[in-house]
Amino acid sequence: MGGLSTLLVTHSVLATLGDGLGNVVVEVFVVTVAVVQLLGFYGLWTLRFWGWVIVLSSYVLAVVIALIFTDVRGIVAGVAFAYYVYGKDEYYV
Repeated sequence: MGGLSTLLVTHSVLATLGDGLGNVVVEVFVVTVAVVQLLGFYGLWTLRFWGWVIVLSSYVLAVVIALIFTDVRGIVAGVAFAYYVYGKDEYYV
């Protein structure tokens, strides 16, 4: 769910900004992150350790990015989701 929402929101924001090499690079990065997140969520669904690692890492990265942009909601959501996923380690480790 996170990967798909990341992809949709970023695509709509970049579409309003117009074309340009910088936007293309950002969109390729975001699509790559979204695909990795979807892969991680599939790993969680199938109770795989690598899925747990990918999702936990993506939430930690999201918190770091939110800290850089001082996005309080992003920080709170990222920490909450990372804490929840980390707390479920007995299913994956």
